[in-house]
Amino acid sequence: MITLSLFLAATAALFELLVLGLRALGDGFVFAGPIVFWMIPLSYACFLLPLGAVAAVFARRGEAWRNMMVGGLAAVTIFSASFLFHPKVHLIAVAMLAFGGGVQASRVLSPRWRTTQRVARIGAVVLIAWIGLAAAGERFATSMPRGSQVNATSNDAQPNVVLLILDTVRAASMSLYGHDRLTTPNLDRLAARAVVFDQAVSPSPWTLPAHASIFTGVPPHELSADWDHGLADSPPTLAERFTDAGYRTGGFVANVAYASAETGLSRGFEYYEDYIPSVGGLITSSSLGRFFANNPRLRQLIGYHDVAGRRIGEQMNARALRWMRSDSISPMFLFINYYDAHEPYLPAAPFDTLFGRTTGRNMAHMRQISAHMASRAHKFSMSEEERELERLAYEQSIAWLDAEVGQLLDSLSAHEAAGGRRTIVAITSDHGEQFLERGLFGHGNGLYLPSLHVPLLIAGPGVPGVGSRRRDVVSTTDLGATLLSLASVSDAAGFGGHSLFSGSVTDLATSSIRPARNQDSDYPSFRGKMYSATTATMHVIRNADGTIEQFMRGVPVDSAGDQRRALDAIDNARSREFGQTDRIPDVPAKR
Repeated sequence: MITLSLFLAATAALFELLVLGLRALGDGFVFAGPIVFWMIPLSYACFLLPLGAVAAVFARRGEAWRNMMVGGLAAVTIFSASFLFHPKVHLIAVAMLAFGGGVQASRVLSPRWRTTQRVARIGAVVLIAWIGLAAAGERFATSMPRGSQVNATSNDAQPNVVLLILDTVRAASMSLYGHDRLTTPNLDRLAARAVVFDQAVSPSPWTLPAHASIFTGVPPHELSADWDHGLADSPPTLAERFTDAGYRTGGFVANVAYASAETGLSRGFEYYEDYIPSVGGLITSSSLGRFFANNPRLRQLIGYHDVAGRRIGEQMNARALRWMRSDSISPMFLFINYYDAHEPYLPAAPFDTLFGRTTGRNMAHMRQISAHMASRAHKFSMSEEERELERLAYEQSIAWLDAEVGQLLDSLSAHEAAGGRRTIVAITSDHGEQFLERGLFGHGNGLYLPSLHVPLLIAGPGVPGVGSRRRDVVSTTDLGATLLSLASVSDAAGFGGHSLFSGSVTDLATSSIRPARNQDSDYPSFRGKMYSATTATMHVIRNADGTIEQFMRGVPVDSAGDQRRALDAIDNARSREFGQTDRIPDVPAKR
């Protein structure tokens, strides 16, 4: 029975990899990396091997018991394979198919038990060899580089460049931007030696297009990066430009859903780390594991509500610093994406009670909606008290992340003090978060400012005006060009955007979002492509049906000029995407 369970594990793993391969040939992401070639079979082995051991005990009671055990193991395997197509195939249908398949498997295999045993032994050996060879091959292919030769274009005066993206952190919840809770003490201290941009706007309210725009200097409506398409092979990326200039380039992402190598964001990086082995990752690698991991009742029973396998900032820092220290000669460009403030908002102690206890949160509504994301169900039915508890948990998560960023900044300062290169540090977010502002929760569903207004700090050698705060509206689309300019990278031809210190800033930022599949039909973005423009006095949104929403930003001045500039910017964005311009009429602004 044990060898049979391993044979069935190999069969299920092969089937799941085949399905993944077919999905990879079509549209959309498979949300997996090379690690799956050994994690999937290992995951199935970890689930089916204990079942095989139990089945072996019962099979000793007689032939009838053995036949039932064979059918049971086959049914579990068929259930797992069929669960790959859930929810398109109803769970009851999956269970019925598994039961019928188990009965038929028992009828076919049990009368031929000796032949079945021989085949099972071969399958078990193949599975063990498969896992070992695939793990070794993946480890070799993605092994961390020990060092690199300095490119002839680099020199000792070039600084290191570090880009930190705090996934899902909105400016409105940061003490750095006036929030009454001390959520960002480390960034508050960094502000004394940095330039802080008070009105930085993301070009997109969700991860992939926002990152792609930072990496290319091109607005999302002109890029391929979307819900089901990655960043194309052009335009040039920030990592490519730094690599061409002799920099070592390393990327470390915790958001493996929409910032992994599969999305195209890894283009140009010498080393890019997304999926790494973990217990949570092992469990969710197989369809059978995801069935258990995504079960809300089981999660509630064991009290686990996080994303299985999620990496926290402390782990991200450790691996990034290890990579950084592997070569102290070449200048480096280091990018880290942190995921700690993302839903389900579960900060570690003592940050989980920093501003108050959140024991009133109804965690029974927390769902692991995929292998890499968790979300709270029934958000719109929450009471005002429950919404405030969600916001509290979110802001405590920001404080937790701020502490982890502070640890990285301390390590970088220690590196400089020990004689290392000076470092330019840029800290921003890909997008914000909403807590029923304008009737929305989360992000990626509209273009209101809570999901677009993000932090932006830049510190380091050559940064003009450190210790100051910029009041003009800027877009993080220009951040890549800014870093190249500050690092004096001459090979930046063809890179999009303008340096934020070049005098070319227009005091206006555009944002856009394309419709997403499987979103709530009540979300604005469900209806079609949307655009917005933000100025010092106005925020203007063009909805998919052509209607305009305009909001004054609390500046008591005549905003007619800003209104026209915003509408013209939206016109221009639409013309670049659609090749046509429909003039937007002037409409009254809301306050």
